[in-house]
Amino acid sequence: LLNQAIQLSNLGHWVWDELAGRCLFVSEEYAKILGLSVDQVMTMYNTVEKDLELVHPDDREHFHRVSEIESQGMYETEYRIIRPDGELRHIHEIGQIITDESGVEIQTVGLLQDVTEQKLALESSEDREQLLRQAAALAKLGYAHWDLKTHEYINVSEEYAAIFGYSVEEFLDKYRKLE
Repeated sequence: LLNQAIQLSNLGHWVWDELAGRCLFVSEEYAKILGLSVDQVMTMYNTVEKDLELVHPDDREHFHRVSEIESQGMYETEYRIIRPDGELRHIHEIGQIITDESGVEIQTVGLLQDVTEQKLALESSEDREQLLRQAAALAKLGYAHWDLKTHEYINVSEEYAAIFGYSVEEFLDKYRKLE
């Protein structure tokens, strides 16, 4: 049941041997996220140096910093990978250091999730919002974002605030919440 739940959640998991500096285990879902088989991960990408080859070059410095921070116990990060087939994927990773009784780090265990679709949807949404803002500004249309539950302005455009003789900040300071 646990394996089925992990597969349904698209979470890959792994175990890293801190003493030997190599990977001990990766799940099938982990390998699938990387675009590899379990055997390929365990034979070709089982060291820090080889694992780093999959990380997008622009994210490698961030990836190194997270590795340094991880010694504090638990970490969570996002970065991009480039699969062997050239496909770019966005990764969300959570890890936990395991120590022995004397505090020596012996293993790190973690979860890996491909969040590419969520990232692309968010970027697309932000792009559409930016286009709408630009169109409204060009047409000199004012708009406001009003929350029906809290009865307050979330945001207003510069044009909307100017209709009332205010800057956006002044308008929101004065009228954010109407009583």
